[in-house]
Amino acid sequence: VPDAPVDDILKAACGVNTEGYTHQALFYFPLRGGFQALTDGVRRGVQHPIHMQTPVESVRKTADGWRVNDVDFDLVVNTIALPELAPRFEGLPPDVAADIAALEPVSLVNVLVGMKADKPLQDLSWIYLPFEDQGVTNRLTFFSNYSPLNAPEGHTSYMAEATYRGNLDVSQDWIDQLVSGLEHAGVLRRSDVTVTEHWKSRYAYIDQNIEFPARIQRVREWFDASGMLTVGRFGRYEYHNSDQCIMRAFEAVKQIETLSQSGIVEPFVFS
Repeated sequence: VPDAPVDDILKAACGVNTEGYTHQALFYFPLRGGFQALTDGVRRGVQHPIHMQTPVESVRKTADGWRVNDVDFDLVVNTIALPELAPRFEGLPPDVAADIAALEPVSLVNVLVGMKADKPLQDLSWIYLPFEDQGVTNRLTFFSNYSPLNAPEGHTSYMAEATYRGNLDVSQDWIDQLVSGLEHAGVLRRSDVTVTEHWKSRYAYIDQNIEFPARIQRVREWFDASGMLTVGRFGRYEYHNSDQCIMRAFEAVKQIETLSQSGIVEPFVFS
């Protein structure tokens, strides 16, 4: 999780209430299209052709740039997870490859729960469910509160999130246990549930062990010196929320503009 401010930790230890991350208290959410609407909007504003659904098969550094899938480029910006990039990166130093191989993620399964309802959900954005008898859900998002189009008329919806390491078989029995936990937590009645859908994300959270800071510093330093821009939560292994990822993208654009003006490839530096 993100590092909490020391002042908040000390106040909480003394029983003084704190407001936490106040910059997350207010936010916008697309009326239509869900979170995907943000990247769709960016795509519509790009004047140049975008090749989507194009798997990266090989990446290698050349004398004057980069070659990706046998196509030459002046610069490469990477946002895919480093453990997915490493096997495709030709000539990656063994020590860097070993450090990347040790970067294990915490994975996530999102379960959309649709329910018939005669009134809206409580006026909340999300809650955390920390107790074992509340089931496997870590965080419960009041999804139909984000947009009235996130559930049909006469219905509401939750987005339940459950983290895991390694592999997880999301069977119907597992879904039933999740719903039972939510019922025990008092947030729904099983008899009201009309539909459940799930989606697994291998790369969701960064698993930070004792060796992580030194390991990721070595990896970042190598990539920054290589001339490849690698950004994003798992492209750089920084615990960034979406707003911070967007800010990091603006930093990357500034560095690209500097490179285009000078023509000199220097180690990239991020704040």
